[in-house]
Parts: sequence; structure tokens; C-alpha cells
Amino acid sequence: MPKQTRKEMKEKRLKYPSLEEVVSSLRQITPSVYVVNASEMSVKNFGTYRMTNPIIVGICLAQGFLTLKNDTIKGLLQGKDKDALELGLKQTILSPGVSPR
Repeated sequence: MPKQTRKEMKEKRLKYPSLEEVVSSLRQITPSVYVVNASEMSVKNFGTYRMTNPIIVGICLAQGFLTLKNDTIKGLLQGKDKDALELGLKQTILSPGVSPR
């Protein structure tokens, strides 16, 4: 991906890479790249972006990408972000909004 110069950054002419560019770069490191629009899921279900990270944690737990002790998971499910975590746990890679690339 092209790097931004300090001048471009100061002038706020940042060019964000496209999703395809990001996925392509990540695929150079690993073949297992998944695209998840957890921000959209958060806004749709909770009216805010604040639940994006708990949704991602739930998705990762559901897919087996994170290995946590049962006590840790139980603690997460009793926390304030319980609903967002449960939403993520209900997702599968083939669900709308969660797709393998």
C-alpha cells in the first residue's frame, strides 16, 4: 500500500486504501482473511458504534479464532456488553454481514 507523506497528512489529503487493497495486503501474510462489517451490525442493533468490538470478539469466539477459558467467557457474558457479545456469537462466517474473502 502506498504510504502517505507528512505533507499529505498535514493537509488532510489522506487516501484510505480500498477494502480490496487491504484484503490483498493481508492475504500476502495469511490466506485466512475474513471481512466483517461489525460497525454496521452495531449501529443496526444498538444504535451506536460502541458495540463493534464486543461483536467482533463474539464472532471470533464463535468461529474458534480465540481460545479463552470457560470462566473468562462466562465473565464476558455477564458484563455490560453481553448483548453485543451474544450477537457476535450467533454469527457464522456464512451469515449476511460476515463473509470470507
